[in-house]
Amino acid sequence: MARVERARTTPTWHNGSSNRWGLKWRQKSIKWKGRDPKNPRASSRRRRLASFVIVEGVYRRIPFRRNGGGVSRASLRAATRGRSHRQPSSSRRTTASLNTRECVGGRGEWESQAVSHLLSLLPPTPKNGKAKEERALRSNLAHCGIYSPRIEPTPLPPQISPYKSWVLLSLSLSLPLSLSSFAHSLVAHSPLYDPHSPSFVAVKALRRSNKAVWVLLALEYGSKSLKRLGSSYLGGDDESDGKQDEAKFGQEDEDDATVKSFPVCDDRHSELIPCLDRNLIYQMRLKLDLSLMEHYERHCPLPERRYNCLIPPPPGYKVPIKWPKSRDEVWKANIPHTHLAHEKSDQNWMVVKGEKINFPGGGTHFHYGADKYIASMANMLNFSRNILNNEGRIRTVFDVGCGVASFGGYLLASDIIAMSLAPNDVHQNQIQFALERGIPAYLGVLGTKRLPYPSRSFELAHCSRCRIDWLQRDGILLLELDRVLRPGGYFAYSSPEAYAQDEEDLRIWKKMSALVERMCWRIASKRNQTVIWQKPLTNDCYMEREPGTQPPLCRSDDDPDAVWGVPMEACITPYSDHDHKAKGSGLAPWPSRLTSPPPRLADFGYSRDMFEKDTEIWQRRVKNYWNLLSSKITSDTLRNVMDMKAYMGSFAAALRGKDVWVMNVVPEDGPNTLKLIYDRGLIGSVHSWCEAFSTYPRTYDLLHAWTVFSDIERKGCSAEDLLIEMDRILRPTGFIIIRDKQPVIDFVKKYLTALHWEVVAMGNSSSEPDEDGDDIVLIVQKKMWLTSESLRDAE
Repeated sequence: MARVERARTTPTWHNGSSNRWGLKWRQKSIKWKGRDPKNPRASSRRRRLASFVIVEGVYRRIPFRRNGGGVSRASLRAATRGRSHRQPSSSRRTTASLNTRECVGGRGEWESQAVSHLLSLLPPTPKNGKAKEERALRSNLAHCGIYSPRIEPTPLPPQISPYKSWVLLSLSLSLPLSLSSFAHSLVAHSPLYDPHSPSFVAVKALRRSNKAVWVLLALEYGSKSLKRLGSSYLGGDDESDGKQDEAKFGQEDEDDATVKSFPVCDDRHSELIPCLDRNLIYQMRLKLDLSLMEHYERHCPLPERRYNCLIPPPPGYKVPIKWPKSRDEVWKANIPHTHLAHEKSDQNWMVVKGEKINFPGGGTHFHYGADKYIASMANMLNFSRNILNNEGRIRTVFDVGCGVASFGGYLLASDIIAMSLAPNDVHQNQIQFALERGIPAYLGVLGTKRLPYPSRSFELAHCSRCRIDWLQRDGILLLELDRVLRPGGYFAYSSPEAYAQDEEDLRIWKKMSALVERMCWRIASKRNQTVIWQKPLTNDCYMEREPGTQPPLCRSDDDPDAVWGVPMEACITPYSDHDHKAKGSGLAPWPSRLTSPPPRLADFGYSRDMFEKDTEIWQRRVKNYWNLLSSKITSDTLRNVMDMKAYMGSFAAALRGKDVWVMNVVPEDGPNTLKLIYDRGLIGSVHSWCEAFSTYPRTYDLLHAWTVFSDIERKGCSAEDLLIEMDRILRPTGFIIIRDKQPVIDFVKKYLTALHWEVVAMGNSSSEPDEDGDDIVLIVQKKMWLTSESLRDAE
C-alpha cells in the first residue's frame, strides 16, 4: 500500500489548524500593536482582511478569522505606502528606490496595465471613497516599481505545476510587512478571487534579494474561463487562447511536462460529494426552500470553486468485500458510521459486529426481512410462485426513500433490478452503504426538479415509510412517479395511512385516495399496511374525466423525457398514440427484452439493423476488454460498473453473463437514449460530465469512458476536472477503460503519476475484429494509497 505525503513548503508557520472547509493550513500571525484613537475598540476587535496561509504548497486566504493573525485595512494601505502602521518611528522604512534590473520589461504600456490591474485587486475604503483611494494607490504603486505583468512561457515550479495559466510580477519593495504576505494580499482581495476554492488563485513569492521579489500567480487549475483571465487583464488575444484550447488534445506541447502530483484533500473530505455539499450551500448563501427539499437537490460549484485535490480514503480503508457476500456485510473502516445501527436497532437495518457491519435485511416496514416482504407483495398481486418478477414482466423497479437498499438487494435474486433512491439527509450514509454492498443506488430526492429518468422507465415504484408528503403542491410528487411508471405499472405504498387507524391517518388516506382516483389509478390489492395501486394501460380514463378535473393533462408540447434540470409539473403525462393503441409498453419479458429491439427505437429513427449491429459490436469490444484485463481480475473482482456514455446500453448488455450491474449514463445534451436502456431492462441516469456525479467517493469498481473526454472538450469543460472526478468515484484497486483518440490517451497518460494510476494494458481498434476506427483503448488501475495521517490513525 502506497503512502502519500502531503505537500510541504519551506516557510515556518504556526497556529496550525484547519479551516471550515477541511483544508489543512498553517497560519502566519502578523500582529499590530497599539490603539487606534479613531476606533478605541480596534485593539480588542480588529477587522481583519486576511490571514496568510499555505495549503498543500499553495498560498490561500482565510477571511475574517477571529483567532490568529490578520492584517487590518489601514495596515495594508500603510504597507503600500512603504511604512508600517503605528510602529515605533525607528522601525519605519521608506520604499526603496526603483531598481529596473529587477523588473520584467520596461515602462510604458505594460506599466499602466499593471497598475490598473493591481488597483482592481485592492478594495476601496469606505471613509475616503473610491476616487481618492485610486489616486493615492496609483501614485504609491507606481513608486513601488510594480512592472510588466506578463504570461511567463517557462514551466511552473513543481509544487504548482498542475496550473495552466499564470502571471509573473516583479515587486521592488522594502516593507516591514512580509513581502510574500503583501503579494498574496493583492491577489486575495481581487473580486475574482474565491477563498473557498482550493485552486482558484495560487501565489508563489520567490525572494530575489532584500529589495526585490518575484511573485508567481498561478491562475485557476482546470477551467477554460480563467485561462482567459491572464490574457484579458494583460491585453492578450482571446483568439489565440481559443486556438490553444482547440489544440489541447490535437497536438503535444513540447513544454507541457508530466504532472508530478495533485494535492491531497483533508481527511474530512473523504466523503465529499461536490454537487451535494451542504457547506457549498452555506458558502454561496443560496436561498432555498427547505420545505420543498431544495437543499437536497444538486447545487454544483462553479468551475473556479471546484476542488483540485484527491479524495483520500478513510483511515484503515480495506478493499471492499466481494459480491455476493457484500450484500450482507461490509468493512466498518470503509464507512465508519454506526449511527444508523443505533437509531434503527429495532428494525434490523444494520448491526455492528467487530470490524464489520452486518445487514440482516430488515427495514422500517419489514423488520423480519426484505425477502419475506417481497414475497408477500407478489402474493398480493397473485403472481405465480410468489415471485415478484411475474415471469419476467417486472424487471425495473424504483425504490424511493430506500434506506440502506435492502429491498433492492433482495430483489436481485428475482432477476429484478431496482434504482434505489435516497437523499443525503439525516441518514446521510444510507446510499453509501448500499453501494458498498454492491446494490444499485443513486443520491437524489423528490423535490422541485424532475428525476433524471425518462418517462415510462419502471414497472413498479415502491415507498416503505419513506416520509414523503405525497399531497403537497397538488400531488406533484405523485405525478412525477406517474411520469416514470410504465403503462399498467404498480405503486406499492407501505405506510400507516394505508390502514387509517387514527383521525390524521384517515384524513391523509381519504385525500390520497381521491387524488389517485383522479389520476385514474386503481387499487390492485390492499393488505394490512400496504396498498398497491396500478396505473391505467391506455388514455381512455383520462379522456373520460370531467372538464376541469385536477390534476390536468400535460401540454401537448411538453416533453416527458426532458429531465436534466427541468422543473416538475403538476400534470398527468398521457401516453403516445403507439402506447395507447398497444395497451401497454409492448416489451418482451426479461431476459429476452435485453436483446430485443425496443419499440421506442422509432423515436430516434433507429432501425432494427442499427440496434443489432450496435449490440454485436459491443459484444466483441467487451470480450477484448476482458482479454486485456484477464491478468488482473477474477470472476468476483468487479461488481459496481459505470458506463459513462452508454448510447443504447450495449456495453451493459454485453456484461449479461458477469456478476455485475451497470449504471448507464447518457449525456444531457444528446439524444436521450436512456429510455431505450430502460426498455432493455437496464438502469441508468442522465448526466453532464462537466459536473460531478451524484454518488459518494469510492463507489465503482470499473468506469468505461467511450469518447467522453473528446465530448467534454467540445463543450469547453475541463478534462483535468473530469480525471479528478473519475478518481473520486473509483474504488482503490478499481479500473478505468478509456476508449478515445490518440491525443486524449496521450493527455491522460501525463496524469497517471499524479493520480496514482498505473497502466494495465493498451490496444487499438485494429486489434478488434471488424473495427475500422482509430480509437485507442487504455486500461488503468487505481492504486491503493493512504495519507500518512490516515496510516497513523489506523495504527
